[in-house]
Amino acid sequence: MRFNRKYLRGLYKYLRKRFSYFIADLKNRFIHQTVKDPHRLIWVNPADIRLRLLTGLQTDLNIFEKVKEDTLPLYDLSLGAFDPRRNTGRVIGGDWDQHVKPYAGEILYESYNQRFNEGAAWEETPYFKKGAEILRNGGVLYGCRSLDEFKNNRLAYIEGLYNDIKINGYNTQNKTASKDDRSKGIHHEISVNIGRNGEIIYNNATGNNRLALSKTLKLAKVPVLVVARHKQWELLKKRVKNDGLADDSLKSQLLNHPDF
Repeated sequence: MRFNRKYLRGLYKYLRKRFSYFIADLKNRFIHQTVKDPHRLIWVNPADIRLRLLTGLQTDLNIFEKVKEDTLPLYDLSLGAFDPRRNTGRVIGGDWDQHVKPYAGEILYESYNQRFNEGAAWEETPYFKKGAEILRNGGVLYGCRSLDEFKNNRLAYIEGLYNDIKINGYNTQNKTASKDDRSKGIHHEISVNIGRNGEIIYNNATGNNRLALSKTLKLAKVPVLVVARHKQWELLKKRVKNDGLADDSLKSQLLNHPDF
């Protein structure tokens, strides 16, 4: 009987979530402004993703909702996101693109850069030091309850992902799904938003490790899914396409933007 109740609760949550996605799709089709091909991936230089989105009145995904309380010290709780399943392709006005912070200093990137480019031991990196502190205080980190588990499971996974990208190149999630059960299709790609002036803003919802590793490896281009575009950016694109800009240098610069 307990199993049945647990199963039914799980089924109810799953169906409720699927129904909410269905309603969101309908709204995107008939109510909200969306781009013509919302699930088109664009290829960007990871170095050009210099900003991270902060939580605000318009963001609708709490990326820490499922994070265990013990592990919260590992994260920057000011970060926000648009839910990729509900918002991909939407054109959104407002000041959400002004609520950002620099990507520089992000703990994963700093740690991966130290480990893979500077030859540091994991133990010397801020990622390991924070993780070790959490584990010593009785916390659970990525399902690990000890430093040995953290090294043998989580850090080994990061090492493997780094080597796979370095040797085999960066693949879309559809291509990696058969090799890695963590892959979940297009909504699991590195997700970004585009601000009013074309700023590429990391959406924080998916691809955190892959973005940090791509920056560490200094890759020239990676595929990303654009979740939200600012309304002013779409108007600017329209002006450029209709030859509505007198400044030829600015027009040339915008035409080289990966979202064109």
